[in-house]
Amino acid sequence: MKVEKTQKIKSVLTDSFNYIIKKKYLNKYISDFQHLPDKIFKNSKPVFVLSTGRCGTDLLVKLFCAFKAGKVYHEPKPEMVYSSKVAYELSENGLKARMLGFISGRYDALRESFLRNQRYIETNNRITFFSDAIYEMFPNSKFIHLVRHPGDFARSGIRRRYYYGHDYDDGRLTPVKTDPIFIQWDNMSQLKKIGWLWNETNQYIESIKNKFASDRIITIKAENLFRDPSTFITICSFLDLSPPNEKKIKSILKKPRNVQYKGFFPRYTDWSDEQKQELIEVATLAPIYGYQL
Repeated sequence: MKVEKTQKIKSVLTDSFNYIIKKKYLNKYISDFQHLPDKIFKNSKPVFVLSTGRCGTDLLVKLFCAFKAGKVYHEPKPEMVYSSKVAYELSENGLKARMLGFISGRYDALRESFLRNQRYIETNNRITFFSDAIYEMFPNSKFIHLVRHPGDFARSGIRRRYYYGHDYDDGRLTPVKTDPIFIQWDNMSQLKKIGWLWNETNQYIESIKNKFASDRIITIKAENLFRDPSTFITICSFLDLSPPNEKKIKSILKKPRNVQYKGFFPRYTDWSDEQKQELIEVATLAPIYGYQL
C-alpha cells in the first residue's frame, strides 16, 4: 500500500511539475484569454526566413540562439511540406486559405512565444509560400530573404536526390499548368528541375517583396552570412536586436552547420559547359543577386 501511495504521489507531482513548466508564462499576465489572439496578431514581432532551403537557415538558428534573440525554430512541427506546395499553387486568389493554413500550423507556437515574452523566429523554408498571409496577419512581422548561388543549391539538391526519390518530393514545387515549362517538365533533367525550383522560389519571393514595406524585409546572400560576421550584425540591426559580439559570431562561423556529406556531385566550378548551360536556361534571376553563371 505504501509503495502504491508513493507512486501515486510521484505521479501527481510529476504531472503538476510538467504542467507548471509548460504553462509558466514568465513575463506575461493575461486574464482575458478571449481577446488573446487579437493581442498576438497585433503585438507580436515574429521573424520569418524566406528561402529555397539549403542556404544557411540552420546557421541562422545557431546564431539567433547564441545571442538569445527569441524562441527559434528551424523545422517546427508540423513542417508543412505538402501544404507549402498547395499554398504556392493557390496563387493570388488563395490568401485567405493561406491564412487558415498558417494559423492551423503555427498558432500554438506563436501563442507560446508571446505568453513567454519571447520573439518567435522561424527559418523553415516551407513558410515561404505563406509569407503574404503572415504579412497581413502580423503587422509587426519581419522577413529575411536568404539566397544562395543556384549552382551550389542545385548541387546540394542533386546530392539529396531532389525530384529523384527524396521523401519530401511530394511537397516539392512543380510547374502549374499555365507555366510554359509545364509541357517540358517530364523530360527535363534533375539538374534543370532543381535550377527551376531555385528560380521559381526566389521569383515568388521577389514578387511579394514588391508588395511589402521596405522596412519589413531584407535580402541576405548566404555566402556573406557564411563568411562575414558583419552580415549577422546587419540582420540584428534590421530586427532591432542588441548588437552581437563579433568575436562570438566568428567562433560560430568557424564551425559549419548542417554540412552535407551524403551523395556526390562536383562543385559548380567543375561542371561541364552543358551542365552550366542547363542552369543558365532556368536560373534567370542569378544576375539580380550578383551570381555569374
